Amino acid sequence: MLKHEAIQSFPSEVFYATRLITGGSEQERPSTLALWPGGNDKPIMFIHVVGMEKSLTVMTAEGSEQSKSNDKEASLAVSYFSQTSSITAVK
Repeated sequence: MLKHEAIQSFPSEVFYATRLITGGSEQERPSTLALWPGGNDKPIMFIHVVGMEKSLTVMTAEGSEQSKSNDKEASLAVSYFSQTSSITAVK
């Protein structure tokens, strides 16, 4: 269960046939951070990061799958989360 309609709508529609649900109404959890480019009602950011993508072949029950990672993207995501969670006291 995701906590905000604006965050869950894309993966719900694209990957889960609109079956994801939110954890209550957005009015119950308004964002007070003034950092969202789309406004507080859309707490989503897209940031261009130039980094090296790594591929790894992983064996699964279905066969070989390609796992992808980008250390620079991951580091930036953790940094943004750390900054915003310290402001909002997210644990």
